[in-house]
Amino acid sequence: MVVLTHNYPTEENPVAGVFVKQHAERLGASVIHLPYGEHPMVLRLAKLPKLAAYMWRAYRRIRRLREPIVVHWWIPLGWLAARTDNEVHVVCHGTDLKLLRDHRWLARLLAGPARRVARWQCVSPHLAQLLRELYPFVPKDRISVAPMPVDPVFQDRKLPREKFFVSVGALRPLKRHDRAIDYVAEHHPDHRLVIVGEGPLQAFLAEHARRRGVEVSFVGWRSRAELADLFNRAAGLLSFSDHEGYGLVLREARACGCRIIGLIGDGRDESVVDVVVGRVPHPPANS
Repeated sequence: MVVLTHNYPTEENPVAGVFVKQHAERLGASVIHLPYGEHPMVLRLAKLPKLAAYMWRAYRRIRRLREPIVVHWWIPLGWLAARTDNEVHVVCHGTDLKLLRDHRWLARLLAGPARRVARWQCVSPHLAQLLRELYPFVPKDRISVAPMPVDPVFQDRKLPREKFFVSVGALRPLKRHDRAIDYVAEHHPDHRLVIVGEGPLQAFLAEHARRRGVEVSFVGWRSRAELADLFNRAAGLLSFSDHEGYGLVLREARACGCRIIGLIGDGRDESVVDVVVGRVPHPPANS
Protein backbone atom coordinates (compact mmCIF):
# COMPACT_ATOMS: atom_id res chain seq x y z
CA MET A 1 0.00 0.00 0.00
CA VAL A 2 1.16 3.51 -0.81
CA VAL A 3 -0.07 6.89 0.41
CA LEU A 4 -0.12 9.55 -2.29
CA THR A 5 -0.25 13.28 -1.51
CA HIS A 6 0.69 16.73 -2.76
CA ASN A 7 0.73 18.17 0.78
CA TYR A 8 3.32 16.80 3.19
CA PRO A 9 5.79 18.09 5.81
CA THR A 10 8.98 19.62 4.44
CA GLU A 11 11.93 21.46 5.96
CA GLU A 12 10.41 24.74 4.78
CA ASN A 13 6.97 23.94 6.23
CA PRO A 14 7.17 21.13 8.81
CA VAL A 15 3.46 21.33 9.71
CA ALA A 16 2.05 21.06 6.17
CA GLY A 17 -0.05 17.93 5.90
CA VAL A 18 1.47 16.46 9.05
CA PHE A 19 -1.74 14.44 9.52
CA VAL A 20 -0.97 12.70 6.20
CA LYS A 21 2.37 11.58 7.61
CA GLN A 22 0.70 10.30 10.77
CA HIS A 23 -2.00 8.52 8.74
CA ALA A 24 0.63 6.78 6.61
CA GLU A 25 2.51 5.68 9.71
CA ARG A 26 -0.67 4.14 11.17
CA LEU A 27 -1.28 2.29 7.91
CA GLY A 28 2.33 1.15 7.69
CA ALA A 29 2.39 2.51 4.15
CA SER A 30 5.11 4.19 2.14
CA VAL A 31 4.52 7.78 1.00
CA ILE A 32 4.86 9.35 -2.43
CA HIS A 33 4.95 13.14 -2.12
CA LEU A 34 4.27 14.94 -5.39
CA PRO A 35 4.31 18.64 -4.47
CA TYR A 36 2.80 21.12 -6.89
CA GLY A 37 5.18 23.82 -5.70
CA GLU A 38 2.55 26.50 -5.19
CA HIS A 39 -0.28 26.80 -2.69
CA PRO A 40 -3.14 27.05 -3.18
CA MET A 41 -3.64 25.47 -6.57
CA VAL A 42 -5.84 27.84 -8.58
CA LEU A 43 -7.81 27.56 -11.81
CA ARG A 44 -6.46 30.46 -13.83
CA LEU A 45 -5.77 30.58 -17.54
CA ALA A 46 -2.20 31.77 -16.99
CA LYS A 47 -1.52 28.81 -14.68
CA LEU A 48 -2.94 26.10 -16.95
CA PRO A 49 0.35 25.19 -18.71
CA LYS A 50 2.12 24.69 -15.38
CA LEU A 51 -0.85 22.74 -13.98
CA ALA A 52 -1.02 20.52 -17.09
CA ALA A 53 2.71 19.77 -16.88
CA TYR A 54 2.36 18.86 -13.20
CA MET A 55 -0.59 16.55 -13.91
CA TRP A 56 1.30 14.80 -16.70
CA ARG A 57 4.41 14.24 -14.57
CA ALA A 58 2.29 13.02 -11.65
CA TYR A 59 0.25 10.65 -13.80
CA ARG A 60 3.39 9.11 -15.32
CA ARG A 61 4.61 8.39 -11.79
CA ILE A 62 1.26 7.10 -10.52
CA ARG A 63 0.54 4.74 -13.38
CA ARG A 64 3.73 2.81 -12.61
CA LEU A 65 2.34 1.82 -9.21
CA ARG A 66 1.11 -1.76 -8.81
CA GLU A 67 -0.35 -1.64 -5.32
CA PRO A 68 -3.41 -0.21 -3.53
CA ILE A 69 -3.31 3.58 -3.30
CA VAL A 70 -4.58 5.77 -0.48
CA VAL A 71 -4.63 9.30 -1.88
CA HIS A 72 -5.27 12.44 0.14
CA TRP A 73 -7.46 14.99 -1.67
CA TRP A 74 -9.47 14.19 -4.79
CA ILE A 75 -7.83 17.18 -6.44
CA PRO A 76 -5.13 17.31 -7.66
CA LEU A 77 -4.05 13.64 -7.43
CA GLY A 78 -7.08 11.54 -6.50
CA TRP A 79 -8.71 11.53 -9.91
CA LEU A 80 -5.38 10.69 -11.56
CA ALA A 81 -4.96 7.67 -9.29
CA ALA A 82 -8.54 6.61 -10.10
CA ARG A 83 -7.63 6.46 -13.80
CA THR A 84 -5.27 3.54 -13.11
CA ASP A 85 -6.22 -0.09 -12.52
CA ASN A 86 -5.20 0.11 -8.87
CA GLU A 87 -7.60 -0.10 -5.95
CA VAL A 88 -7.95 3.53 -4.87
CA HIS A 89 -9.09 4.95 -1.53
CA VAL A 90 -9.59 8.74 -1.57
CA VAL A 91 -9.50 10.89 1.59
CA CYS A 92 -11.31 14.23 1.22
CA HIS A 93 -10.34 17.06 3.57
CA GLY A 94 -12.45 19.92 2.24
CA THR A 95 -10.51 22.09 -0.17
CA ASP A 96 -10.97 19.52 -2.93
CA LEU A 97 -14.74 19.27 -2.56
CA LYS A 98 -15.08 23.02 -2.05
CA LEU A 99 -13.38 23.52 -5.42
CA LEU A 100 -15.88 21.15 -7.06
CA ARG A 101 -18.80 22.84 -5.30
CA ASP A 102 -17.69 26.19 -6.66
CA HIS A 103 -16.92 24.81 -10.14
CA ARG A 104 -19.60 22.24 -10.92
CA TRP A 105 -18.30 21.87 -14.48
CA LEU A 106 -15.09 20.40 -13.03
CA ALA A 107 -17.08 17.96 -10.88
CA ARG A 108 -18.89 16.78 -14.02
CA LEU A 109 -15.60 16.50 -15.90
CA LEU A 110 -14.16 14.21 -13.20
CA ALA A 111 -17.30 12.08 -12.78
CA GLY A 112 -15.83 9.22 -14.81
CA PRO A 113 -12.81 8.64 -12.57
CA ALA A 114 -15.07 9.17 -9.50
CA ARG A 115 -17.07 6.08 -10.49
CA ARG A 116 -13.89 3.98 -10.26
CA VAL A 117 -12.96 4.89 -6.66
CA ALA A 118 -13.20 1.86 -4.38
CA ARG A 119 -13.69 3.87 -1.19
CA TRP A 120 -14.23 7.49 -0.21
CA GLN A 121 -13.28 8.74 3.25
CA CYS A 122 -14.56 12.15 4.32
CA VAL A 123 -13.26 13.81 7.47
CA SER A 124 -16.67 15.20 8.46
CA PRO A 125 -20.38 14.47 7.88
CA HIS A 126 -20.60 17.82 6.10
CA LEU A 127 -18.07 16.68 3.50
CA ALA A 128 -19.79 13.31 3.09
CA GLN A 129 -23.04 15.11 2.33
CA LEU A 130 -21.27 17.41 -0.12
CA LEU A 131 -19.68 14.43 -1.84
CA ARG A 132 -23.09 12.77 -2.25
CA GLU A 133 -24.47 16.00 -3.73
CA LEU A 134 -21.62 16.22 -6.22
CA TYR A 135 -21.60 12.51 -7.10
CA PRO A 136 -25.02 11.01 -6.30
CA PHE A 137 -24.08 7.86 -8.23
CA VAL A 138 -21.50 6.83 -5.59
CA PRO A 139 -23.01 4.00 -3.48
CA LYS A 140 -23.45 4.98 0.18
CA ASP A 141 -21.48 1.94 1.32
CA ARG A 142 -18.41 3.34 -0.43
CA ILE A 143 -18.45 6.53 1.67
CA SER A 144 -17.22 6.61 5.25
CA VAL A 145 -16.76 9.44 7.75
CA ALA A 146 -13.48 9.26 9.65
CA PRO A 147 -11.68 12.44 10.73
CA MET A 148 -7.95 12.61 11.17
CA PRO A 149 -7.25 12.10 14.90
CA VAL A 150 -5.85 14.83 17.14
CA ASP A 151 -2.12 14.47 17.75
CA PRO A 152 -1.39 13.55 21.41
CA VAL A 153 0.96 16.56 21.63
CA PHE A 154 -2.17 18.70 21.98
CA GLN A 155 -2.99 18.42 25.68
CA ASP A 156 -4.32 20.89 28.24
CA ARG A 157 -1.40 21.78 30.52
CA LYS A 158 -3.60 24.04 32.69
CA LEU A 159 -1.40 27.09 32.10
CA PRO A 160 -2.58 30.64 32.91
CA ARG A 161 -4.28 32.28 29.94
CA GLU A 162 -2.46 35.30 28.53
CA LYS A 163 -3.84 38.37 26.77
CA PHE A 164 -3.53 37.26 23.18
CA PHE A 165 -5.59 35.39 20.60
CA VAL A 166 -4.38 33.03 17.87
CA SER A 167 -5.45 32.77 14.23
CA VAL A 168 -4.03 29.86 12.19
CA GLY A 169 -3.80 29.37 8.44
CA ALA A 170 -2.08 30.47 5.26
CA LEU A 171 -2.09 34.25 4.81
CA ARG A 172 -4.61 34.10 1.99
CA PRO A 173 -8.14 35.51 1.53
CA LEU A 174 -9.90 32.20 2.35
CA LYS A 175 -8.59 32.15 5.92
CA ARG A 176 -9.93 35.65 6.68
CA HIS A 177 -7.36 36.72 9.23
CA ASP A 178 -8.71 40.24 8.64
CA ARG A 179 -11.91 39.20 10.43
CA ALA A 180 -9.80 37.96 13.35
CA ILE A 181 -8.17 41.39 13.52
CA ASP A 182 -11.59 43.05 13.47
CA TYR A 183 -12.82 40.78 16.28
CA VAL A 184 -9.90 41.70 18.54
CA ALA A 185 -10.31 45.41 17.75
CA GLU A 186 -14.02 45.39 18.53
CA HIS A 187 -14.19 43.01 21.49
CA HIS A 188 -10.74 42.77 23.12
CA PRO A 189 -8.68 45.86 22.21
CA ASP A 190 -6.33 45.20 25.13
CA HIS A 191 -5.30 41.84 23.61
CA ARG A 192 -2.83 41.19 20.82
CA LEU A 193 -3.19 38.71 17.95
CA VAL A 194 -0.71 36.00 16.96
CA ILE A 195 -1.11 34.83 13.36
CA VAL A 196 0.42 31.43 12.56
CA GLY A 197 1.05 30.92 8.85
CA GLU A 198 2.71 32.35 5.79
CA GLY A 199 1.48 33.82 2.53
CA PRO A 200 1.15 36.88 0.32
CA LEU A 201 -1.27 38.86 2.50
CA GLN A 202 1.09 39.68 5.36
CA ALA A 203 1.64 43.31 4.31
CA PHE A 204 -2.11 43.83 3.82
CA LEU A 205 -2.91 42.28 7.21
CA ALA A 206 -0.22 44.32 8.96
CA GLU A 207 -1.67 47.52 7.51
CA HIS A 208 -5.23 46.43 8.41
CA ALA A 209 -4.11 45.75 11.99
CA ARG A 210 -2.40 49.14 12.16
CA ARG A 211 -5.61 50.89 11.06
CA ARG A 212 -7.67 48.95 13.61
CA GLY A 213 -5.18 49.56 16.42
CA VAL A 214 -4.41 45.87 16.99
CA GLU A 215 -0.95 44.58 17.87
CA VAL A 216 -0.23 41.62 15.57
CA SER A 217 2.65 39.15 15.59
CA PHE A 218 3.29 37.10 12.42
CA VAL A 219 5.16 33.99 13.54
CA GLY A 220 5.16 31.90 10.35
CA TRP A 221 4.55 28.18 10.53
CA ARG A 222 5.22 26.50 13.85
CA SER A 223 5.90 22.92 14.91
CA ARG A 224 3.12 20.90 16.53
CA ALA A 225 4.74 21.33 19.95
CA GLU A 226 5.04 25.11 19.48
CA LEU A 227 1.44 25.32 18.30
CA ALA A 228 0.29 23.32 21.32
CA ASP A 229 2.17 25.76 23.55
CA LEU A 230 0.38 28.71 21.94
CA PHE A 231 -2.99 27.00 22.37
CA ASN A 232 -2.22 26.36 26.03
CA ARG A 233 -1.48 30.03 26.71
CA ALA A 234 -3.87 31.88 24.38
CA ALA A 235 -7.15 33.47 25.43
CA GLY A 236 -8.74 31.82 22.42
CA LEU A 237 -8.43 30.60 18.84
CA LEU A 238 -10.24 32.74 16.26
CA SER A 239 -11.77 30.88 13.30
CA PHE A 240 -13.32 33.09 10.62
CA SER A 241 -12.23 31.25 7.46
CA ASP A 242 -14.72 30.98 4.63
CA HIS A 243 -14.57 27.19 4.61
CA GLU A 244 -13.40 24.42 6.95
CA GLY A 245 -13.96 20.85 5.83
CA TYR A 246 -13.48 19.50 9.34
CA GLY A 247 -11.59 22.03 11.41
CA LEU A 248 -8.77 19.87 12.79
CA VAL A 249 -6.93 22.92 14.11
CA LEU A 250 -10.02 23.84 16.15
CA ARG A 251 -10.08 20.42 17.75
CA GLU A 252 -6.35 20.56 18.44
CA ALA A 253 -6.82 23.89 20.21
CA ARG A 254 -9.80 22.51 22.12
CA ALA A 255 -7.68 19.59 23.33
CA CYS A 256 -5.39 22.23 24.87
CA GLY A 257 -8.28 23.83 26.73
CA CYS A 258 -8.32 26.82 24.38
CA ARG A 259 -11.66 28.56 23.69
CA ILE A 260 -12.80 28.56 20.05
CA ILE A 261 -14.42 31.76 18.79
CA GLY A 262 -15.78 32.25 15.30
CA LEU A 263 -18.15 31.08 12.61
CA ILE A 264 -20.08 27.85 12.41
CA GLY A 265 -21.01 26.00 9.24
CA ASP A 266 -19.25 23.51 6.96
CA GLY A 267 -17.14 21.31 9.27
CA ARG A 268 -17.62 23.61 12.27
CA ASP A 269 -20.57 23.42 14.62
CA GLU A 270 -21.57 24.23 18.19
CA SER A 271 -19.83 21.09 19.43
CA VAL A 272 -16.43 22.68 18.79
CA VAL A 273 -17.07 26.46 18.61
CA ASP A 274 -17.50 27.92 22.11
CA VAL A 275 -18.42 31.48 21.11
CA VAL A 276 -20.42 31.58 17.87
CA VAL A 277 -20.02 34.78 15.85
CA GLY A 278 -22.24 34.11 12.83
CA ARG A 279 -22.36 31.44 10.18
CA VAL A 280 -20.12 30.66 7.21
CA PRO A 281 -21.30 32.52 4.08
CA HIS A 282 -21.81 30.32 1.02
CA PRO A 283 -21.28 32.15 -2.27
CA PRO A 284 -23.33 30.76 -5.16
CA ALA A 285 -21.59 27.97 -7.02
CA ASN A 286 -20.39 28.64 -10.54
CA SER A 287 -22.23 26.50 -13.06
